[in-house]
Amino acid sequence: MKFKNILPFIGILIFIYIIFRIGLDKILESVFSINVYLIIIAFTVSFFALIPPIVKWMIILKNQGIILDFWTLFKIDLIGMFYGGITPGRLGTFIRVFYLKDKIKKHFGACSSSIVIDKVLDFMSICLFAVIGSFLLLNEISGLFTLAFTFFVLLVGLFIFFLNKKRSRFILRLVWKFFIQKRFKRVAIVTFDSFYGNMPKIKTIFIPFLIAIISLALAFTTTYIVGRALNITMPYILFITILSLATLVSLVPITIGGLGTREAALITLFSIFNIPAADVVTMSIVASIISTIVPGILGWYFAMGWKYED
Repeated sequence: MKFKNILPFIGILIFIYIIFRIGLDKILESVFSINVYLIIIAFTVSFFALIPPIVKWMIILKNQGIILDFWTLFKIDLIGMFYGGITPGRLGTFIRVFYLKDKIKKHFGACSSSIVIDKVLDFMSICLFAVIGSFLLLNEISGLFTLAFTFFVLLVGLFIFFLNKKRSRFILRLVWKFFIQKRFKRVAIVTFDSFYGNMPKIKTIFIPFLIAIISLALAFTTTYIVGRALNITMPYILFITILSLATLVSLVPITIGGLGTREAALITLFSIFNIPAADVVTMSIVASIISTIVPGILGWYFAMGWKYED
Protein backbone atom coordinates (compact mmCIF):
# COMPACT_ATOMS: atom_id res chain seq x y z
CA MET A 1 0.00 0.00 0.00
CA LYS A 2 1.37 3.37 -1.02
CA PHE A 3 2.01 5.98 1.67
CA LYS A 4 -0.21 8.53 -0.08
CA ASN A 5 -3.14 6.13 0.27
CA ILE A 6 -2.86 5.94 4.05
CA LEU A 7 -1.90 9.59 4.56
CA PRO A 8 -5.52 10.82 5.02
CA PHE A 9 -6.01 8.31 7.84
CA ILE A 10 -3.08 9.42 9.98
CA GLY A 11 -5.27 11.98 11.74
CA ILE A 12 -7.89 9.35 12.52
CA LEU A 13 -5.20 7.21 14.16
CA ILE A 14 -4.07 10.25 16.13
CA PHE A 15 -7.65 10.83 17.26
CA ILE A 16 -8.06 7.21 18.38
CA TYR A 17 -4.76 7.41 20.26
CA ILE A 18 -5.90 10.63 22.01
CA ILE A 19 -9.17 9.00 23.10
CA PHE A 20 -7.38 5.98 24.59
CA ARG A 21 -4.63 8.15 26.10
CA ILE A 22 -7.13 10.38 27.92
CA GLY A 23 -9.60 7.62 28.68
CA LEU A 24 -13.08 7.23 27.30
CA ASP A 25 -14.52 7.37 30.82
CA LYS A 26 -13.08 10.85 31.40
CA ILE A 27 -14.40 12.11 28.07
CA LEU A 28 -17.88 10.72 28.83
CA GLU A 29 -17.72 12.35 32.26
CA SER A 30 -16.95 15.63 30.53
CA VAL A 31 -19.85 15.13 28.10
CA PHE A 32 -22.35 14.53 30.92
CA SER A 33 -21.20 17.68 32.73
CA ILE A 34 -22.03 19.93 29.78
CA ASN A 35 -24.42 22.88 30.17
CA VAL A 36 -27.28 22.11 27.77
CA TYR A 37 -28.59 25.69 27.72
CA LEU A 38 -25.27 27.02 26.50
CA ILE A 39 -25.22 24.33 23.81
CA ILE A 40 -28.57 25.60 22.55
CA ILE A 41 -27.07 29.10 22.38
CA ALA A 42 -24.07 27.67 20.49
CA PHE A 43 -26.43 26.10 17.94
CA THR A 44 -28.12 29.48 17.49
CA VAL A 45 -24.84 31.31 16.96
CA SER A 46 -23.72 28.58 14.57
CA PHE A 47 -26.85 29.12 12.47
CA PHE A 48 -26.13 32.85 12.13
CA ALA A 49 -22.49 32.02 11.34
CA LEU A 50 -23.67 30.39 8.10
CA ILE A 51 -24.87 33.73 6.72
CA PRO A 52 -21.69 35.89 6.39
CA PRO A 53 -19.83 33.38 4.13
CA ILE A 54 -22.73 33.48 1.66
CA VAL A 55 -22.80 37.29 1.70
CA LYS A 56 -19.03 37.34 1.17
CA TRP A 57 -19.23 34.99 -1.81
CA MET A 58 -22.20 36.90 -3.22
CA ILE A 59 -20.22 40.18 -3.14
CA ILE A 60 -17.23 38.57 -4.86
CA LEU A 61 -19.48 37.19 -7.59
CA LYS A 62 -21.26 40.52 -7.99
CA ASN A 63 -17.88 42.23 -8.48
CA GLN A 64 -17.31 39.71 -11.27
CA GLY A 65 -20.62 40.55 -12.89
CA ILE A 66 -22.30 37.32 -11.72
CA ILE A 67 -25.64 37.64 -9.94
CA LEU A 68 -27.12 34.69 -8.05
CA ASP A 69 -29.73 34.64 -5.31
CA PHE A 70 -28.85 33.97 -1.67
CA TRP A 71 -30.72 30.65 -1.45
CA THR A 72 -28.86 29.13 -4.42
CA LEU A 73 -25.47 30.14 -3.01
CA PHE A 74 -26.55 28.91 0.44
CA LYS A 75 -27.25 25.44 -0.93
CA ILE A 76 -24.01 25.32 -2.91
CA ASP A 77 -21.99 26.50 0.09
CA LEU A 78 -23.47 23.82 2.37
CA ILE A 79 -22.79 21.19 -0.26
CA GLY A 80 -19.20 22.40 -0.18
CA MET A 81 -19.21 22.09 3.62
CA PHE A 82 -20.35 18.48 3.34
CA TYR A 83 -17.59 17.49 0.92
CA GLY A 84 -15.06 19.61 2.82
CA GLY A 85 -15.87 17.73 6.01
CA ILE A 86 -15.04 14.35 4.49
CA THR A 87 -11.85 15.26 2.61
CA PRO A 88 -8.26 15.97 3.76
CA GLY A 89 -7.50 19.67 4.19
CA ARG A 90 -11.19 20.41 3.46
CA LEU A 91 -10.30 20.41 -0.24
CA GLY A 92 -13.76 19.06 -1.01
CA THR A 93 -15.16 22.57 -0.62
CA PHE A 94 -13.90 23.26 -4.15
CA ILE A 95 -16.68 21.05 -5.48
CA ARG A 96 -18.68 24.27 -5.41
CA VAL A 97 -17.04 25.06 -8.77
CA PHE A 98 -19.11 22.39 -10.52
CA TYR A 99 -22.40 23.49 -8.94
CA LEU A 100 -21.68 27.12 -9.77
CA LYS A 101 -20.81 26.11 -13.33
CA ASP A 102 -24.15 24.33 -13.59
CA LYS A 103 -25.93 27.58 -12.69
CA ILE A 104 -24.03 30.23 -14.64
CA LYS A 105 -22.97 28.10 -17.66
CA LYS A 106 -19.47 29.54 -17.88
CA HIS A 107 -16.04 27.99 -18.33
CA PHE A 108 -14.48 26.10 -15.44
CA GLY A 109 -11.85 28.82 -14.98
CA ALA A 110 -14.45 31.59 -14.70
CA CYS A 111 -16.40 29.56 -12.15
CA SER A 112 -13.38 28.70 -10.02
CA SER A 113 -11.95 32.22 -9.62
CA SER A 114 -14.55 33.43 -7.10
CA ILE A 115 -14.15 30.26 -5.04
CA VAL A 116 -10.36 30.50 -5.02
CA ILE A 117 -10.60 34.13 -3.85
CA ASP A 118 -13.19 33.13 -1.26
CA LYS A 119 -10.98 30.38 0.18
CA VAL A 120 -7.85 32.54 0.15
CA LEU A 121 -9.67 35.26 2.10
CA ASP A 122 -10.81 32.64 4.63
CA PHE A 123 -7.25 31.40 4.97
CA MET A 124 -5.92 34.94 5.35
CA SER A 125 -8.43 35.64 8.13
CA ILE A 126 -7.34 32.48 9.96
CA CYS A 127 -3.70 33.56 9.60
CA LEU A 128 -4.54 37.04 10.89
CA PHE A 129 -6.10 35.56 14.03
CA ALA A 130 -3.09 33.24 14.31
CA VAL A 131 -0.74 36.25 14.25
CA ILE A 132 -2.71 37.82 17.11
CA GLY A 133 -2.73 34.49 18.96
CA SER A 134 1.01 33.98 18.54
CA PHE A 135 1.59 37.50 19.89
CA LEU A 136 -0.52 36.74 22.96
CA LEU A 137 1.44 33.52 23.46
CA LEU A 138 4.77 35.29 22.98
CA ASN A 139 6.01 34.39 26.46
CA GLU A 140 4.90 30.75 26.21
CA ILE A 141 6.05 29.89 22.68
CA SER A 142 9.08 31.86 21.53
CA GLY A 143 9.53 32.44 17.82
CA LEU A 144 5.92 31.64 16.94
CA PHE A 145 4.92 35.27 16.41
CA THR A 146 7.78 35.95 14.00
CA LEU A 147 6.89 32.83 12.01
CA ALA A 148 3.15 33.60 11.93
CA PHE A 149 3.62 37.27 11.04
CA THR A 150 6.12 36.49 8.27
CA PHE A 151 3.80 33.86 6.81
CA PHE A 152 0.82 36.23 6.90
CA VAL A 153 2.71 39.04 5.15
CA LEU A 154 3.98 36.58 2.55
CA LEU A 155 0.45 35.24 1.98
CA VAL A 156 -1.02 38.73 1.51
CA GLY A 157 1.83 39.65 -0.85
CA LEU A 158 1.31 36.53 -2.97
CA PHE A 159 -2.44 37.11 -3.08
CA ILE A 160 -2.01 40.69 -4.31
CA PHE A 161 0.63 39.55 -6.80
CA PHE A 162 -1.44 36.77 -8.36
CA LEU A 163 -4.60 38.86 -8.42
CA ASN A 164 -3.05 40.66 -11.38
CA LYS A 165 -3.28 38.77 -14.68
CA LYS A 166 -0.10 40.16 -16.23
CA ARG A 167 2.07 39.34 -13.21
CA SER A 168 0.54 35.88 -12.95
CA ARG A 169 1.11 35.20 -16.63
CA PHE A 170 4.82 35.93 -16.21
CA ILE A 171 5.20 33.32 -13.43
CA LEU A 172 2.74 30.71 -14.70
CA ARG A 173 4.26 30.81 -18.18
CA LEU A 174 7.18 28.87 -16.71
CA VAL A 175 4.79 26.27 -15.30
CA TRP A 176 3.00 26.10 -18.66
CA LYS A 177 6.28 25.69 -20.56
CA PHE A 178 7.99 23.04 -18.44
CA PHE A 179 5.29 21.17 -16.51
CA ILE A 180 2.15 21.11 -18.70
CA GLN A 181 2.00 18.33 -21.27
CA LYS A 182 1.60 19.44 -24.87
CA ARG A 183 -1.90 18.00 -25.24
CA PHE A 184 -3.09 20.07 -22.24
CA LYS A 185 -1.40 23.36 -23.14
CA ARG A 186 -4.37 24.75 -25.08
CA VAL A 187 -6.79 23.84 -22.30
CA ALA A 188 -4.47 25.50 -19.76
CA ILE A 189 -4.42 28.75 -21.77
CA VAL A 190 -8.21 28.85 -22.08
CA THR A 191 -8.63 28.09 -18.36
CA PHE A 192 -6.12 30.80 -17.40
CA ASP A 193 -7.85 33.42 -19.57
CA SER A 194 -11.31 32.54 -18.27
CA PHE A 195 -10.03 32.52 -14.68
CA TYR A 196 -8.74 36.08 -15.01
CA GLY A 197 -11.44 37.22 -17.46
CA ASN A 198 -13.63 38.73 -14.75
CA MET A 199 -11.17 39.01 -11.88
CA PRO A 200 -12.35 41.66 -9.37
CA LYS A 201 -10.21 44.71 -8.62
CA ILE A 202 -8.05 44.68 -5.51
CA LYS A 203 -10.03 47.56 -3.98
CA THR A 204 -13.21 45.46 -4.04
CA ILE A 205 -11.60 42.73 -1.90
CA PHE A 206 -11.53 44.67 1.39
CA ILE A 207 -15.23 44.23 2.24
CA PRO A 208 -15.23 40.46 1.55
CA PHE A 209 -12.07 40.14 3.66
CA LEU A 210 -13.74 42.04 6.51
CA ILE A 211 -16.74 39.71 6.24
CA ALA A 212 -14.36 36.71 6.30
CA ILE A 213 -12.99 37.97 9.62
CA ILE A 214 -16.50 38.41 11.04
CA SER A 215 -17.49 34.97 9.76
CA LEU A 216 -14.49 33.34 11.39
CA ALA A 217 -15.12 35.18 14.66
CA LEU A 218 -18.70 33.87 14.71
CA ALA A 219 -17.53 30.32 14.02
CA PHE A 220 -14.96 30.56 16.81
CA THR A 221 -17.56 32.11 19.11
CA THR A 222 -19.61 28.93 18.72
CA THR A 223 -16.66 26.90 20.01
CA TYR A 224 -16.07 29.46 22.77
CA ILE A 225 -19.67 28.99 24.00
CA VAL A 226 -19.22 25.20 23.89
CA GLY A 227 -16.07 25.68 25.96
CA ARG A 228 -17.98 27.74 28.50
CA ALA A 229 -20.59 24.97 28.61
CA LEU A 230 -17.74 22.73 29.80
CA ASN A 231 -16.54 25.33 32.34
CA ILE A 232 -13.50 26.24 30.27
CA THR A 233 -12.82 29.82 31.28
CA MET A 234 -10.40 32.00 29.34
CA PRO A 235 -10.41 35.53 27.88
CA TYR A 236 -12.39 35.52 24.64
CA ILE A 237 -9.66 37.02 22.43
CA LEU A 238 -7.05 34.58 23.69
CA PHE A 239 -9.44 31.67 23.24
CA ILE A 240 -10.37 32.37 19.61
CA THR A 241 -6.81 33.14 18.60
CA ILE A 242 -5.70 29.78 20.04
CA LEU A 243 -8.45 28.20 17.96
CA SER A 244 -7.01 29.84 14.84
CA LEU A 245 -3.62 28.23 15.46
CA ALA A 246 -5.27 24.83 15.88
CA THR A 247 -7.34 25.44 12.74
CA LEU A 248 -4.17 26.00 10.71
CA VAL A 249 -2.83 22.67 11.96
CA SER A 250 -6.13 20.94 11.08
CA LEU A 251 -5.78 22.08 7.46
CA VAL A 252 -2.70 19.87 6.97
CA PRO A 253 -4.07 17.18 4.60
CA ILE A 254 -3.25 14.09 6.68
CA THR A 255 -6.75 13.49 7.96
CA ILE A 256 -10.42 13.82 7.13
CA GLY A 257 -11.96 17.13 8.16
CA GLY A 258 -9.06 17.93 10.50
CA LEU A 259 -9.95 15.06 12.85
CA GLY A 260 -7.11 14.19 15.20
CA THR A 261 -4.69 16.94 14.22
CA ARG A 262 -7.14 19.57 15.46
CA GLU A 263 -7.56 17.84 18.83
CA ALA A 264 -3.82 17.31 19.23
CA ALA A 265 -3.13 20.99 18.57
CA LEU A 266 -5.90 22.13 20.93
CA ILE A 267 -4.71 19.87 23.75
CA THR A 268 -1.15 21.19 23.37
CA LEU A 269 -2.17 24.85 23.30
CA PHE A 270 -4.77 24.70 26.07
CA SER A 271 -2.43 22.69 28.30
CA ILE A 272 -0.41 25.91 28.66
CA PHE A 273 -3.36 27.22 30.69
CA ASN A 274 -3.96 23.91 32.55
CA ILE A 275 -7.21 23.10 30.75
CA PRO A 276 -8.04 19.35 31.14
CA ALA A 277 -7.48 17.38 27.93
CA ALA A 278 -10.81 15.56 28.32
CA ASP A 279 -12.70 18.88 28.29
CA VAL A 280 -10.71 20.09 25.28
CA VAL A 281 -11.49 16.95 23.26
CA THR A 282 -15.16 17.08 24.24
CA MET A 283 -15.30 20.74 23.24
CA SER A 284 -13.73 19.96 19.88
CA ILE A 285 -16.12 17.08 19.15
CA VAL A 286 -19.27 18.96 20.19
CA ALA A 287 -18.23 22.12 18.32
CA SER A 288 -17.55 20.03 15.20
CA ILE A 289 -20.99 18.44 15.44
CA ILE A 290 -22.64 21.85 15.73
CA SER A 291 -20.57 23.79 13.18
CA THR A 292 -19.59 21.14 10.64
CA ILE A 293 -21.55 17.89 10.87
CA VAL A 294 -25.06 19.34 11.18
CA PRO A 295 -24.61 21.84 8.29
CA GLY A 296 -22.81 19.08 6.39
CA ILE A 297 -25.82 16.77 6.67
CA LEU A 298 -27.98 19.56 5.30
CA GLY A 299 -25.42 20.00 2.51
CA TRP A 300 -25.64 16.28 1.72
CA TYR A 301 -29.42 16.63 1.47
CA PHE A 302 -29.05 19.54 -0.97
CA ALA A 303 -26.50 17.56 -3.00
CA MET A 304 -28.80 14.55 -3.28
CA GLY A 305 -31.70 16.75 -4.37
CA TRP A 306 -29.72 18.91 -6.82
CA LYS A 307 -31.28 19.05 -10.27
CA TYR A 308 -28.69 19.74 -12.95
CA GLU A 309 -29.77 22.17 -15.62
CA ASP A 310 -29.42 21.36 -19.33
